[in-house]
Amino acid sequence: MDHMMPEMDGLETTKKIRDLGEPFKTLPIVALSANAIAGAKEMFLEAGLDGFLSKPIDKVKLVHILKKWIPSEKITERESAENTAIAKKEITLPTLQQAREIPDLDLDMALERLNNMENVYELSLKLLSRKIPESCANMSTYLSNKELDKFAIDVHGMKGSLASIGQMKLSGLAKELETESKAKNLEFCEANFATFHNQLQEFGYALTKIFEAADTVALQQGDDMVLADTMRNVSAALDVFDRTAALTALTALEGFTYGDKNDSMLKELKEATEAFDFDRGIDLSNMIYEVKDLHEI
Repeated sequence: MDHMMPEMDGLETTKKIRDLGEPFKTLPIVALSANAIAGAKEMFLEAGLDGFLSKPIDKVKLVHILKKWIPSEKITERESAENTAIAKKEITLPTLQQAREIPDLDLDMALERLNNMENVYELSLKLLSRKIPESCANMSTYLSNKELDKFAIDVHGMKGSLASIGQMKLSGLAKELETESKAKNLEFCEANFATFHNQLQEFGYALTKIFEAADTVALQQGDDMVLADTMRNVSAALDVFDRTAALTALTALEGFTYGDKNDSMLKELKEATEAFDFDRGIDLSNMIYEVKDLHEI
């Protein structure tokens, strides 16, 4: 349960869940927060949560918490990282090889936290590159309107996102802004936000260039039958919240074009699926299926 959220924070959300009665009264809920201050764990436990995990997430602590609350019969042990191909230190994905050159991005530290899962890290960078423009606009608006409470929530979220992908310099600047905005120090925020804003936009632009270049490849004409089958599989997977299966099914369409309208919706479908927007993903998969009357195939 994330601690700082707009409208309703994690503590209030947890209370409402507990008030629903069983089985929610004893449902394990673990707090997730970037505010690893003294007494934080005790505060969350007193509020009815069952544990506390600080951001950026330490994989050892995450595994410990998962093992504590997941029934043992549901857990399958895997080989240690030292004995698997996942533990490679050499970067294999071209996009990450380029990202490694971005100043102040500690890619190796972030990958170590993720057990060197390059695909997961690449997805985190993609999602952040899409998030940055909207977050910059929101933070600018909140500060202009002197809405420091809303500003603090947005900059807090960006602080955690930046730390999780290894951009510790910008995360540090975000932390300073968060601290001062919570202290209602408008003068400090107004004097220092522009520097953070500009550097964050530059970082986002560097990421966007990498992923846009990776997407610019010569495409072959795709098979409508394959598209139809894939959309059925994606819709079925999203209907049971199986994001991994949906994304895996979509990889069958990579390198092919199905017309401008379908291609545009396929891009939106992938983004919605990556962002856990299952309802939108189902709508899009059904729309794509219907564009060329594929239901008649």
